[in-house]
Amino acid sequence: MSCNIQMDLETVTGWIGQPHMVKKIEKTFGKEVANMQNYTTLGTPGFKLVKASDESERIDDDLQSRFRAGVGQLMFLIKHSRLLCPR
Repeated sequence: MSCNIQMDLETVTGWIGQPHMVKKIEKTFGKEVANMQNYTTLGTPGFKLVKASDESERIDDDLQSRFRAGVGQLMFLIKHSRLLCPR
């Protein structure tokens, strides 16, 4: 995998990004999130997670696996893509 690095000497900042990783995530999960509402906050306002009260409310193993894979890919992207600013 490769990273794109951009430097702005005028503002003395840099950017490290991985557009190939973003495209991979879009390709894998694009249809599932295409029509979802965008928020500027970190979480959906008013949304609460609750433990399933019985087996019929649980998410099946395949969907749980896809969710974990998506979260892992997003965490990798966040960890390895960033804005570099002077201290």
